Amino acid sequence: MGWWTVGDVGAHLAHVVGLDLEAARGRGAEAALDAQGVTAPPHIRKLHYMTAALLDRDPVRDPAEQAGRIEAGIAALLDECEEGDRLVPWLLGTTISRAAVCSHQVCEMLVHGWDIARAAELEWTIPSDLACVAIEGFILALIGELGTTDPHNELLASCEIRLRGGGRFVLALTQAGPAVFAPRDRVDLRISADPAAMLLVMLGRGSPLSRVLSGRIVAWGPRPIRGMRVFDAIKAP
Repeated sequence: MGWWTVGDVGAHLAHVVGLDLEAARGRGAEAALDAQGVTAPPHIRKLHYMTAALLDRDPVRDPAEQAGRIEAGIAALLDECEEGDRLVPWLLGTTISRAAVCSHQVCEMLVHGWDIARAAELEWTIPSDLACVAIEGFILALIGELGTTDPHNELLASCEIRLRGGGRFVLALTQAGPAVFAPRDRVDLRISADPAAMLLVMLGRGSPLSRVLSGRIVAWGPRPIRGMRVFDAIKAP
């Protein structure tokens, strides 16, 4: 995403809330983009063009004003979801649950809060339970939508992840793209991870090695270098 100011990050979060709200309403985030004259991204690697276009169209950078927009948007999103969960159109041609849309909001707030705190040299704690919500509620759901579900595809790399206090799953890279599978006997790498550390690794914030050295991630397996390839395949732009 290049270099953003705190105001840019606040504006981005306000835009995301608006898109997720339209998705939860059933109209879809892509319809909301079209109404603003912004081209919907055809692929996850093109998301940065969408975010840049939205920032160009929004001159407001005052953090207090953006905070009000974010809070109002989240309140509306929660009200919209009061009637229950259902599948709704999102971005990238995907259909996800309202629960996944809300989990996306959690993911965005956690990671961009971390971005701002790091830049400002402030403390920022990502609670483990919320990190699990972001990973299991949104990231895995999105990989499941965008990737392959065929367990017979040849595995190019595989990593079983055990979230401390959370679930257990296999991230895989196949010839057809990334995938999420149930735990299996043979994988290239196994990881036991603090959920917050794993969330940051998945979103390209910092080196997995630094988390291993800190003990927040413990890794073992017969082909660790090959297993780490799965993270390059799922890393957000």
